[in-house]
Amino acid sequence: MPSRNKMTISIAGLFECNIDDMSDFSKKIASQNGVLLFDFTRIYTVSGPVYFVSVSNRLVRESFQMKEESGEWSITRTAGVQDWLLQLEPELNKTIVENLSAKGV
Repeated sequence: MPSRNKMTISIAGLFECNIDDMSDFSKKIASQNGVLLFDFTRIYTVSGPVYFVSVSNRLVRESFQMKEESGEWSITRTAGVQDWLLQLEPELNKTIVENLSAKGV
């Protein structure tokens, strides 16, 4: 597996953050493009929590958002979401639900 890119943000020497540390959790999920590592980052918005999900390897680089609707986490229908990602939506939902349950949320 290729190494993940790491990036550090530093603000006037007062604050330093590794971008990889911003991901809430990651999970390897089998897809038609092979087993891929999905990174999930939870963001709180005015309309509720949203997960920003990214997946990349040497052949694939995709990112999209997931929002909870009627108890299910679903991909927000923005232009450009690939069909193979939409097919993984139930597995992505399950992954988020399992992670929230493990955290007691």
